Amino acid sequence: MLDAMAAAGVKRLVAVTSQGVLSDPAEPYVYRFIKPFLMADMCEDMRRLEQLIVEAGTAGALSWTLLRPTKLEDAPIGNRKPQVGEGLLFRGSSCKVDRADLADLIVAAVQDEAQYKGKTLYIST
Repeated sequence: MLDAMAAAGVKRLVAVTSQGVLSDPAEPYVYRFIKPFLMADMCEDMRRLEQLIVEAGTAGALSWTLLRPTKLEDAPIGNRKPQVGEGLLFRGSSCKVDRADLADLIVAAVQDEAQYKGKTLYIST
């Protein structure tokens, strides 16, 4: 994918992986327990994808933003606004996010390259 982007002259990438890429003490215990058994290969694939994207950015070939949503839902999560940040999840997260909120963040990251370039962000409520 990155080679095809370079060949086509595409310089900007906003990629969506998962908050599950990292081990995070703020995740519910059950999730931390089952993830190594059920999601190990998928998480490793996403970690590798993120690594390749960051390497392409370091080489100057790509302006990137990585988004790591928590569990995607089809409706707003109560009255809670989504939280966006760098690093690990904030304490008290529901570990869920509305797909529409993620879509809004994707659009913002595409439209405002200066604010989002080179960042890895989580989104959760």
